[in-house]
Amino acid sequence: MKTLSLLLATAIPLTATAQVNTEQYRPDGEGTGLSSTTGVSLGLRTGNVELVSMTVNEAVTWALDGGTAFVVGRARYAAKRTRADQLADPEGSLLDPDARYTSDVLAHARYSHTLSDTWTGELYGQAEVNEFLLLDRRLL
Repeated sequence: MKTLSLLLATAIPLTATAQVNTEQYRPDGEGTGLSSTTGVSLGLRTGNVELVSMTVNEAVTWALDGGTAFVVGRARYAAKRTRADQLADPEGSLLDPDARYTSDVLAHARYSHTLSDTWTGELYGQAEVNEFLLLDRRLL
């Protein structure tokens, strides 16, 4: 019993970090149809530290009779150069590979099908790369 408790205590936090909050992409109503959302953000800061960050999000949801399918994608990139970097290499750019400090890409697809009033079946897949978390590749 102690072994099972220890296994559950260590497994639950590991699975929680692999999850993506996809509930916001599920349709609220009973209707059917196709919907899409797109988001783009860009940030730029200059001074002693130059910083650029870019994010692109896309979600497509298809509500069917008895089921829902959706695909979510996100890509983020950030780069910075400190004053020391600028003095060491005045010609350097924020777009140089050595200036990048985080980059991550996520793709998530899910299909939910209502089996009865009580049961719903789901199929999903996810691929993720996140340099900030030192995640080389995660496939679910």
